[in-house]
Amino acid sequence: MARLPLVLALLATLAAARCPPTPTGAGDAAPGRPSGPVEPSEGDRIYEILSGAGVEEKLRALQGMDQAASMTVCYYTKQVVAGMMYEVVVSTSDSPGSPAYAMTIFEPLPYTRQKPSIRGLIRAI
Repeated sequence: MARLPLVLALLATLAAARCPPTPTGAGDAAPGRPSGPVEPSEGDRIYEILSGAGVEEKLRALQGMDQAASMTVCYYTKQVVAGMMYEVVVSTSDSPGSPAYAMTIFEPLPYTRQKPSIRGLIRAI
């Protein structure tokens, strides 16, 4: 029985999405520049933003899938504009050679009461 947690942890690791390496560099702290890449933690606000922008549905349509894609956020940057601009890299599979997707998400200022929107989506890797 002592091996069961170890086996479950190994299976969870193997089932995790295959992400490209996070770029190194702290980013430029100058005003108007994007932040350095951030690997999100559980409960990170980026998940709420992606959900509001309908990213999973867009990826599902792009991949021709009926079910929701199991999406993992690999890393993201953010930049203050007239709202917030996010550059996000996500993976939907753990298969070798499976693509990661890079997207630009724009979150308008709160007073507009508009949802975040996808401004660009490309197959990154």
